[in-house]
Amino acid sequence: MQQLFKRNQIIHAIEKLCEREEGITFQRLARRLLREQFSYTIPHNEHKDLGADASLNIYGSIVVLCASLSANLSKIKSDVEKNIKNNTNFNKIIFCTPQKVSNEKIKKWEIEISNLYDKSIEILERSWVIDECLRPQNSFIVYEELNIAPSTEYDSFIYKTPLLGGHQFVTQDHQDILNTNSYSLNEDVNYLVWHTPPNGDNLEAVNLAKSSKNGLETIHVSEGADGDCILLDEKVYVSWVLKNQETELWSIMTNIYDSDLNKLQEICVNKNLPKLINNPYIARCKREIFIIFAHQPSPGEYVLRTILINSDRKPLITVLKRRPYNIQIEYSNNKAVCVVDFNTSLEVFSMEDDEWVSIATIGPELFKDNYVYRFDIAINDYKCIFVVDLDFTWSLFTIVLDLQTGEVGELWPISSSGKFPSIAVRNDVWLMSWVGAMALPIDMQGKYHSATGLELLNEAMLTVKLETLKLMRKHGASNYESGDIGYDASTKFIHKIDQQLNLSVTDYWKYDTDWLIRDMHSYVIDNPWAPVWIGVLNEEGSCVKSIGPIGYGNKSNWSTKISLSSNSGMISWVSGDNPEDCRLIMREFTLI
Repeated sequence: MQQLFKRNQIIHAIEKLCEREEGITFQRLARRLLREQFSYTIPHNEHKDLGADASLNIYGSIVVLCASLSANLSKIKSDVEKNIKNNTNFNKIIFCTPQKVSNEKIKKWEIEISNLYDKSIEILERSWVIDECLRPQNSFIVYEELNIAPSTEYDSFIYKTPLLGGHQFVTQDHQDILNTNSYSLNEDVNYLVWHTPPNGDNLEAVNLAKSSKNGLETIHVSEGADGDCILLDEKVYVSWVLKNQETELWSIMTNIYDSDLNKLQEICVNKNLPKLINNPYIARCKREIFIIFAHQPSPGEYVLRTILINSDRKPLITVLKRRPYNIQIEYSNNKAVCVVDFNTSLEVFSMEDDEWVSIATIGPELFKDNYVYRFDIAINDYKCIFVVDLDFTWSLFTIVLDLQTGEVGELWPISSSGKFPSIAVRNDVWLMSWVGAMALPIDMQGKYHSATGLELLNEAMLTVKLETLKLMRKHGASNYESGDIGYDASTKFIHKIDQQLNLSVTDYWKYDTDWLIRDMHSYVIDNPWAPVWIGVLNEEGSCVKSIGPIGYGNKSNWSTKISLSSNSGMISWVSGDNPEDCRLIMREFTLI
């Protein structure tokens, strides 16, 4: 993965900070870099901070961050004593400085602090700061705090790259988050809709968030579920479903808001609907807004129903050959495409002259008898790219469909371990997001792997970011080994990490390959450091660049959603140790 900045740029900028004695700027830089590793870092006031610039809780251990332009033992002692006086329950100090400090001196200081105060200390000196600034996911922090413009000299940058902003917590309370969807309007405005299930006295509810230069604004839309949103003519359309618990019939609703989230209209699109099969989607074809969903009007009959918003035209009924499991709808300037998931095959419909016309079927022969677990699509006026998570394969795939000829491309593996894919396109920029391992090198993509193939597992280990492994080893080993986290074989994994980090491909097979088969997928997908990635795709469906990991930090991650406008966009995901204790997180980006 190419760096967005050169090392000498970072060094020069840090030296300038020291020359100008810009201690507050360095505090912000250190705090934000640390927050990229631990998203639950709590910043402290930059003035009169009582010795701590930030704090975080790592599995019950309170850690404080102290950042300083100077690096000497007396400064460290002063910070430790301030924190002892004001934060008596802390266990560890992280001391960060832009100065060079030798390993010998670091060891000496650590011993002295431990002997004097019975506190552990970790010293992050200049090399750590520089390496963190060079990580692509920290590029927005470097751009803001050090005023360095990203480099675009490299040939690989013919593809636009997301320049990521910081984490935003859309939900502050820990709760169950379901069914997120998003829409990016322009460089300043992004919208995100989600729903929360019933919990105690709280009813199932649909919520809408707007992120702009004025900050993050959240409103309660309605009691209900399965929200979706779209924008047209500076109006926000939000759809959702509402179930009558007595009759078990469904109503499909739509609210229309202005750009300031003032409600203009509430519409009941369809009332008393029996046997709704999937959550409705809201979309548009050219300039007409419509709701589409699948349902079962009578035994053995399955249909797609398409209803135009604020129109007297009759609903469009499309008969399906058998029961669908899910649908996906996507649109471009002049096209609308609906994909119906029949479990082992996907049927693609295109809107032609106010009618859904079947243009392609992606059959079980392509999926090699695996069924589709999750998928998403993005389209422009002539092409549709699928991202597919097949059950029991552990891999992520892309498929390219020519919308003009109906020609279906091959199944193209791009990541050897991944889940929760999402894809978006705007102005021929194709981006996808997922949770798992980074994309395989280009020369290793496009090769089908069986679920039991040793090659697959070897590639998965090699392509997971080494920083993630090191973070896991550094901050998670004691908790795993004491049994605080209940993942089978995690202790064995920790003991193997040190052996695995620096091994070559050939060396892997000198170790227990049964262990790799059993535990590799569990690490990449299921453990609490599961990384979130953004991939830049070309029009052939290959991932030419991985950006990340951008979402790890003590928590599991799932349900990614990515959206794009002309020159910017947003990625969101859900993060938490379990479904009942999680938050919805988003990061906005600009394309460079």
